[in-house]
Amino acid sequence: MRFIKDNHIDVLMFPINLAWDFMPGRKEVFQSCVSQNVGLVAMKPFAGGRLFQQENSNSISPAKCINYILTQPGVSTTVPGVKNVKQLRAALHFLEASNEERDFSSIIIEFQQDLKGNCVYCNHCLPCPVGIDIGQIIQMVDKAMYKYI
Repeated sequence: MRFIKDNHIDVLMFPINLAWDFMPGRKEVFQSCVSQNVGLVAMKPFAGGRLFQQENSNSISPAKCINYILTQPGVSTTVPGVKNVKQLRAALHFLEASNEERDFSSIIIEFQQDLKGNCVYCNHCLPCPVGIDIGQIIQMVDKAMYKYI
């Protein structure tokens, strides 16, 4: 947060989604951006696809994820990652979604409990001092265990 408070940046790209935002300190980042007039661009709105892979994921949709992000203090826009045209269309549906389709209130508690701190292979933890590609290794384990991704 020092870079925000010391006016070293104009825009911050930060991972924001239903699951991770309940971890300590994250809301303070949003408020710091607001108070310092730093633009906030939300990354990872779908937690690397994990929001749709949970047991109770039937209630979650891209429209709900995007609406959640755009209602957070200081968020100017989001950059949802998509792998294909179907995912792009699902994300763009937000623009035409009804208020009911956008309503995320019923799923917040569910995601507070389920996904705290899970890896989405972004490699922000690199470089590893011994050269291990941490994101790739965790992704390989997830593929073997969950057969998704």
